[in-house]
Amino acid sequence: MGTVRQRATIADWVWDIGSGRREKTSAFLLGHPEVVILVVILFFFSGACTSNVPQETALETGTPPLASPELAQTISPEANSRSVDANSSMQAARESEPSGTPTEENPGAGKMYIRSPAFESGQPIPRQFTADGQDISPPLTWGNWPEGTQQLALICDDPDAPSPRRPAPEPWVHWVIYQIPPDCTRLSEAIPPQERLNDPSGTAQGKNSWGTVGYRGPAPPRGSGPHRYIFTLYALSQKLELKPGLTKLELLAAIRGHTLATAQLIGTYER
Repeated sequence: MGTVRQRATIADWVWDIGSGRREKTSAFLLGHPEVVILVVILFFFSGACTSNVPQETALETGTPPLASPELAQTISPEANSRSVDANSSMQAARESEPSGTPTEENPGAGKMYIRSPAFESGQPIPRQFTADGQDISPPLTWGNWPEGTQQLALICDDPDAPSPRRPAPEPWVHWVIYQIPPDCTRLSEAIPPQERLNDPSGTAQGKNSWGTVGYRGPAPPRGSGPHRYIFTLYALSQKLELKPGLTKLELLAAIRGHTLATAQLIGTYER
């Protein structure tokens, strides 16, 4: 009976709290200190469980616990700052990466190229570099030759005007120049038509399809439409000692097996 009555009394007390009967509740608590102790223990126990369980669950699942709005406001400026810094760093890294544009100052990186300050690839060759003008060689620049390049060579021919040679017509050859040193990055305008050159030092010139040495400019038959003039640069893995005056076919035979890379510049001309 005592146990039943005690439970009923506790139940009444709980009901009293919910009903707002404070005086009866206070009297009951003063007469039952063990209940106060029990309530305090339950209060702290329930608080510990409430604070610890979600955090442990978050750690196990890898999901971060939700932050209060106040905490979020405290963290947000720093987090935003880190985000901006990270984005800035990524942008700086992208800007510092090579763009892929070849440069003369960066040999061995990217694809070898050849250009002319006088005309863009695929565009007409200015008249001064043709048989209708001064008939001088155009200025040329190049770069990004492969690592291990020991020498360079250059051939210019016109595949739209085959030579009279039969049974296998060859493109008409306008220029054969070779033994160009690997530290040379350009040929100046108006290279003199001689077998040996002092600039670039050690460079030799061969014969064109007219049978002369050096450069001869475009001279297509009138009314034959636009012709292509292909300047092909060869990067060679070996330093060759060749006599001057070689033809295109003789030079190609000499450099066979020694070519590391090639690059082309194409100009056009018509009459």
